[in-house]
Amino acid sequence: MNEGCEIKFSVIMPTYNRNFCICNAIDSLLAQTYENFELIIIDDGSTDNTETLIYDRYRGFFESGKFVYRKQENRGQCAARNTGLSLTKNEWIVYLDSDNTLTPFFLETFKTYIEKNPDYSIFYSQMKRDTGLVIGQELDYGRLINGNLIDLGIFVHKRALCEKYGFFDTKLKRLVDWDLILRYIRYEKSYFINQVLLNYVDGDFSRVTNSENFEEAEQYVKNKLRNIFYPFYDKLCDNDFIQFYFDTGKGFSELETARFSTFPIELKSRENLSSLRVDPSIRCCIVKDISVKTENTDLSFTTNAYMQKNNMYFFNTQDPQIYVDIKGHEKSTFLFDMKVFALDETTSAAIAEQNATIAEQNATIAEQNATIAEQNATIAEQNATIAEQNATIANLRANAADLQSKINSIYASRSWKITKPLRLMGRIARRLRKE
Repeated sequence: MNEGCEIKFSVIMPTYNRNFCICNAIDSLLAQTYENFELIIIDDGSTDNTETLIYDRYRGFFESGKFVYRKQENRGQCAARNTGLSLTKNEWIVYLDSDNTLTPFFLETFKTYIEKNPDYSIFYSQMKRDTGLVIGQELDYGRLINGNLIDLGIFVHKRALCEKYGFFDTKLKRLVDWDLILRYIRYEKSYFINQVLLNYVDGDFSRVTNSENFEEAEQYVKNKLRNIFYPFYDKLCDNDFIQFYFDTGKGFSELETARFSTFPIELKSRENLSSLRVDPSIRCCIVKDISVKTENTDLSFTTNAYMQKNNMYFFNTQDPQIYVDIKGHEKSTFLFDMKVFALDETTSAAIAEQNATIAEQNATIAEQNATIAEQNATIAEQNATIAEQNATIANLRANAADLQSKINSIYASRSWKITKPLRLMGRIARRLRKE
């Protein structure tokens, strides 16, 4: 991070009829040890006098511009948060629900980790329920896809991600945080802070997040993931086989097989070895943390993966392959290590459907190319006919020019005068016949 670049937070707080608890949330923000923030309160159509309450209590903060209050008709938490995001001025976004409270070091802790890790655009921490249960652990996309494991209240991200990956989905009333977090963590680096920084309240009052069927919301989010065709892994393939192919001058004809559970795998060279290929699976998969070494050297490799994200390789083919560059190490002993994940049924079906669509599109393109080739042949034939006609016209023009030249020669020689008396007699004879 550039020196002098100050970390600034925009805290978004949606609220609806929470005048009995909203001041606790606001007071926890005002108690922060780091004060470089703005608070944007979006009142989603409250009817409990929330507006008067907070204006009377925090008038000075509204007058200074540190607090912003916007009231709108009741459209749900996603619309409220989207309104809040549209009003933000700072680079980093914090979400504080009106029934939760921050620990005093929340902003300062996130600020510290942001400064220490400038390459990260997402940070998240732990929280404590009012039952005393602490929730929060380091997660990756593969685990997040199986459940809503990060609360929005402990999720801090750059404002720019909203433009890149979208705002809150207003079609959802439940699992809205899961939907947004999955979209953001899908591409961006995220950092886990192993500290409790939020107090989460499990109240018995009505929640908008409880007003929608959980299973329907979950299926909606997973369908979105399927539509954007992003494979997620289900479990480690501990009992599957990995295959090593050796090219000793006859192609990749020599084969050695091992189980995933035996990683790391030591592999001895073969006589006349020139190339080495690894097939990590016989199906679509994700391979993570690939490592290929000789005694003292890390070897480079290439793959036929359709996408790479950090140290993860995504294969949408049933013939995934890893090619190891062994130049200069043909006689070495190789040590392989990697983690191979199977795709769950939903993603496998999505891949199959996508591949079928691609095959159909390729068939259509081939048909269109055949039609174009046929049209080109017709055009070529027409061009040949036109060329032939042009040649005939050119020939006629040449003959006409030759005839004109001969006529001109006759007139130039004055031989036409000999026939003049005969033509005159002919005219007299025609006139006598008429009489």
